[in-house]
Amino acid sequence: MKDERKEHIDLLNHTKCDLILILTIILVIFSALAFQNFVLRKQPCISTQKALIFLENGLLREINLKENKELYLPEAGIRVETKDGKVRIIESDCPGQICVHSGWIQYAGQSIVCVPNKIFIEIQAAAGKQAVDSKQIDILSF
Repeated sequence: MKDERKEHIDLLNHTKCDLILILTIILVIFSALAFQNFVLRKQPCISTQKALIFLENGLLREINLKENKELYLPEAGIRVETKDGKVRIIESDCPGQICVHSGWIQYAGQSIVCVPNKIFIEIQAAAGKQAVDSKQIDILSF
């Protein structure tokens, strides 16, 4: 019984090197998260000029994001708002209203999807600009 208890206590006693290793791993993890959140943080793409609205895989409308306006699209059953370089769906006749709850999008490559109405809204970077620089690290597939 004493040998079993002693073995259990020995497992809890870590050496100094074990603690240094654990702290190093934790430090690396927090450093990677800080790098992702502060250095690679997405900034609004100033060159982003437009949002594309697709209905059933065909381009329905192109919206200029520099204009602040509300737009009703009866063929899609949605009401779209643009403001300060952002776009959102503010009203939809779909049952779940998930597209309405998606909120604002403002970065090149972001999208809103309304599956029941077969709507896809995507922000597109201006011509000649890439949404992501090909020389940058893609944190998701790193």
